[in-house]
Amino acid sequence: MTIQQRWQQFAPSERRALIIGASALLLFSFWSLIWEPLQTQTQQTEKKLAKLEADYAWMQQAAPQIQALQNSAKKPNASGSSLLSLIDKSLQASPLANINKRISPRNETQAQVDFEQVGFNPFITWLSGLLSQEAIEVVYLTIEAGKDSGMVQVRLSLRQP
Repeated sequence: MTIQQRWQQFAPSERRALIIGASALLLFSFWSLIWEPLQTQTQQTEKKLAKLEADYAWMQQAAPQIQALQNSAKKPNASGSSLLSLIDKSLQASPLANINKRISPRNETQAQVDFEQVGFNPFITWLSGLLSQEAIEVVYLTIEAGKDSGMVQVRLSLRQP
């Protein structure tokens, strides 16, 4: 029996009920599978876009401040001093002046500083002062416990960008 023959066996009221049911099922399927997910995705995308636009506006507003901070944060060495002389001057002006240390160049822009026994707190104070005053970066830093309490052995490599 074919579908057309089967369809003809239904009474007109049954055919009408099947058409209405099939139409309702088709509309519900279209709404739940296509329309509603599309609307939800559109709303989420609009929210994301609004957030991104707000972030962009904030970045545009903050850009001059960030640029000013970057320009004033670390100015290149105006005196033209070498990295070794900058390290030596800062050590001489600190409580670490009389500590046993070795400063050796690695190349034109990099130097290594070794301390056999140095107080941890004075070392950190000296290093933070040096880094905040000069355009110098730490390449690596190794700190090991020393023989006495509060004392450490330090191996430090600094670079002048």
